[in-house]
Amino acid sequence: MRVFAVAVSMLVASQANAQQVPRDESGIYHCRPTAKVGLEFNKQTHAWEPKVFNVDNSDFLLKLTDTGRIEEDDGGYKSRIYHAGLKQFSDAETKKCWSREPRHYGMEEIILHGFVSDTVYCGADGADYQIDLRNKRYRVQGKGDFVWTIGVPDDPEYIGIGECDKVD
Repeated sequence: MRVFAVAVSMLVASQANAQQVPRDESGIYHCRPTAKVGLEFNKQTHAWEPKVFNVDNSDFLLKLTDTGRIEEDDGGYKSRIYHAGLKQFSDAETKKCWSREPRHYGMEEIILHGFVSDTVYCGADGADYQIDLRNKRYRVQGKGDFVWTIGVPDDPEYIGIGECDKVD
């Protein structure tokens, strides 16, 4: 009887959770780097060398805009749909963002509180950003010239990490 009562309470709790509309995460997030390391080509020695990069002036803003749509999957789990853009302070162009949720994979729509995670993916110009809004952290991978360039490379390879705060 005790097992039955536990099973019923778990079912009721899961159904109540499935019916909740996720909170709106719309707004502007200011992201600040804490570290950036990688490889840089030394033109004197013609070799790639480890490097710790300066993170000054590499802050960026992530803007999430609620589309007003809420999707429900086959299991009753609800997710809010957003549009997003990433703007570096030093860049005039806004980078595109997309989802890796199975039902929206590769689309320029972001699903938060979805099946996969609360991660926003953005990128352009050889840098891929992953911003996790649950823990307010991000990772960026700079894909420089190590693989792509014939001759003398100019663009370093790097991994950067940082934290984001909601400012609006």
